[in-house]
Amino acid sequence: MWRFGLIYLFLCSFYSEIRAQNVVFTATPSTTKLGLDDELQLDYTVTDAHKLLSITPAISNDFVVVQGPFQSQSFHTATKGDKTINSHNVSLTYILRPKHEGSFIILPAVAKDADGLIYQSNPINIQVVSGTLSKSKLHILSQKYCNYNFVR
Repeated sequence: MWRFGLIYLFLCSFYSEIRAQNVVFTATPSTTKLGLDDELQLDYTVTDAHKLLSITPAISNDFVVVQGPFQSQSFHTATKGDKTINSHNVSLTYILRPKHEGSFIILPAVAKDADGLIYQSNPINIQVVSGTLSKSKLHILSQKYCNYNFVR
């Protein structure tokens, strides 16, 4: 009887290892170089975590949270041959503004699930320079329409 218990325990641990290997936790910035007057969108996405309990970002003191967190979820189902593949994403989005110029590292965020498993995202290197690197909408529109040659 103890053999069946041992086999059951082995199969349960094997299943949890397989499930844990499918979890992906990524941090994605809108850019890695921005101006002091610009804003940075930072997305944390956890894919296929079992009963996700929390996502704790490690936002540096070199940035101010302007907006967020905004949470979104998505579910995806695909069929490949005779297999059905389900995927579940949970995302947190922050809008950040730098406090000063320099090179910064946003440390990995931490996510925890109901099974007690802990996941870490990737760290992000950000470079902040003076001024702004983003073009305003007005500048983009003026370039779009001023480059046409009008014939009278």
